[in-house]
Amino acid sequence: MLQHELGAVRIQRIIESEEPNFDPLVLFPETTEEDWKPYEGWLRPHPKSPVLGYLTLTLQSYLLRTRHHNILVDTCVGDHKTRKGSYTPPGWNQMTGGVLLRNLALVGLRPEDIDYVMCTHLHADHVGWNTRLVNGRWVPTFPNAKYVMSTRELSPWESVHRESPLVHFDDSVLPVIQSGQAMLVANDYALDDEVAETGSDLELGGRDGVRS
Repeated sequence: MLQHELGAVRIQRIIESEEPNFDPLVLFPETTEEDWKPYEGWLRPHPKSPVLGYLTLTLQSYLLRTRHHNILVDTCVGDHKTRKGSYTPPGWNQMTGGVLLRNLALVGLRPEDIDYVMCTHLHADHVGWNTRLVNGRWVPTFPNAKYVMSTRELSPWESVHRESPLVHFDDSVLPVIQSGQAMLVANDYALDDEVAETGSDLELGGRDGVRS
């Protein structure tokens, strides 16, 4: 598992999927097959690719281990989630296998060991493992965690959801809010003396630390 140290903070990638899954003509609709021909040499072959030339978009969370907390940044697509749409790879729909949780276990942590889940934003591929399916209900995956969400980010999603219900908001965001585990903060919120969010940046190592 790849990791990096910034001061007293250890950062590890927790991967859910790393397979070719995006048709470049769908992801970049203004392009043509001719535009991609110069790059065929490094786009293919790939043993996992359903179609030659597909692009790989890695689904991953970041685990931050500070002196105080275990923090998971974003939670990928998740299992048993209905994920369909013109920009959504078929492989994201109704995923199974618990890959993210299995990879979390490989670094020695259970869902119960996570203290905070930081939701950088609320797109479907960033909130999926916020919840898991238990006896037909979506419940928070990390029972002891506070899920940190920006009020400024949440508000427009709530407005859109009221006008036109969003599946991922229903199954991966609302259950966390309803459970009382959501922690709504301003954009300059400091989690502790080692981790702070400043606008669109994640700052590690305190106010004088490193921005990522």
